[in-house]
Amino acid sequence: MLFNSAHFLVFMALVLVSYHALHRNHRLQNRLLLGASYVFYGWASWTYCLILMVSTGVNFALGRRIHTAADQSSRRRWLWVSLAFNLGVLGAFKYFGFFLQNIAAVLGIFGMEMTWSLELILPIGISFYTFQTLSYTIDIYRKRFEPVDNLFDFALFVAFFPQLLMGPIERAAHLLPQIERPRSVTSAHYFSGSWLIFLGLYKKIFVADQIAQLCDPLFAVREVYAGGDVALGAVLFAIQIYADFSGYSDVARGSARMLGFDIVQNFRAPYFARNIQDYWSRWHMSLTMWIRDYVFFPMAVSRRWSKKLGAGGLVLVTMVIMGLWHGATWVFVLWGLYHGFILAIYRRVRPYLFRNTQYESRLAKTGWHIVCVLFTFSLVAVSELFFRPGGNGEVSSLSQCGSMCWALLTNPTTILASTATIAAVVKICAVLFVLDLAESWSDSEETVLSWPTLLRRLVQAIMLFSMMNALTSQDTSLGQPFRYFQV
Repeated sequence: MLFNSAHFLVFMALVLVSYHALHRNHRLQNRLLLGASYVFYGWASWTYCLILMVSTGVNFALGRRIHTAADQSSRRRWLWVSLAFNLGVLGAFKYFGFFLQNIAAVLGIFGMEMTWSLELILPIGISFYTFQTLSYTIDIYRKRFEPVDNLFDFALFVAFFPQLLMGPIERAAHLLPQIERPRSVTSAHYFSGSWLIFLGLYKKIFVADQIAQLCDPLFAVREVYAGGDVALGAVLFAIQIYADFSGYSDVARGSARMLGFDIVQNFRAPYFARNIQDYWSRWHMSLTMWIRDYVFFPMAVSRRWSKKLGAGGLVLVTMVIMGLWHGATWVFVLWGLYHGFILAIYRRVRPYLFRNTQYESRLAKTGWHIVCVLFTFSLVAVSELFFRPGGNGEVSSLSQCGSMCWALLTNPTTILASTATIAAVVKICAVLFVLDLAESWSDSEETVLSWPTLLRRLVQAIMLFSMMNALTSQDTSLGQPFRYFQV
């Protein structure tokens, strides 16, 4: 079920009415939310629910096994079982086809042919809830969290519908205590929650879906690309993927808040980041922190890994894993390598930058800040040339990616890009730019709610009119899929 659909609006209304009718019994509220979460997830296919149930039951049992193990050796053994199960399930559904394709390609080099193949349906959101359950068992092993006693509470932690499909990726220590205790919902929860839902739908319907119409022709597969078109396409897709994904996260957080839950922030004006490290502290924050805590830090404290790879190698390996998490294709591996390289380079030059960019003039500081923001955004936009390319299969994607990058470097012309396109982009993104700029300045995602009432109402009216105008056009409609559903 898509957040930007009439079905979800009806579903959410029914859940809210039923949920608040049970306000005196949070256990019944939890059962209601669990049932609603499975209806929400099974809307596309009930097969997905069976996989989710198995994952929930196995991880619940493994968490208790790790906690009650007699010694450290047994605890480690059960942890390895958890890792094998979770990564095995994720690998089977998400990466097995990719593995077979590459085996077939290697055999083809030697004139051999693979006569069989296996295609498994990729359950929506499996990457998100697998990482969530993995953090549960790992944190129990690290003695940072004790296993929950109630299976239904744990099932709700795994399947909580606002963040099930596309995150944010929650930690047990943050979400499970909220599930286990009674919750009170105030008018402030409704006020801020409804704003987040409204903001998220605005980002998706008015910004992401309309930018997609301008972006798609620029990424169409063709023999020759113009560098100007490629540059514009990279910028447009960077805007599209941000508005699309952060819009989903906003609706998720707003829906949860109206139910009395607080789930973690996932984006914090990432395109106003001053450097690539700052960018990754603002973009998909729940995944970045997960990879940092469960992949990078364990390798960094391991003498074997840190000695073999060094600091730069650790960053590269971590970002390749990040890339593969997004999808089982070589373009995502390249995307991870690209970000790994620029993070490693920034780590090297950072001391020099800090030493030589201490300006006393406020104007000079502001100018340097703007230069850094624009340069960081440019680096990120270029990476979208690895993230976005499609076509007919993996070979086509790699070929298209290479052709576009080559055109960007060697062919500074334009064919499809025009001043009309740029003007349309400015019109579409103007309000979002102001909102993100205000968030970046105040370091608060709800800074708009503190604005004077008249100004706030004016901005909200413009946003509502823009959405309604977009929905009445022939090219925009409710229910457009979110890009990250492929993850």
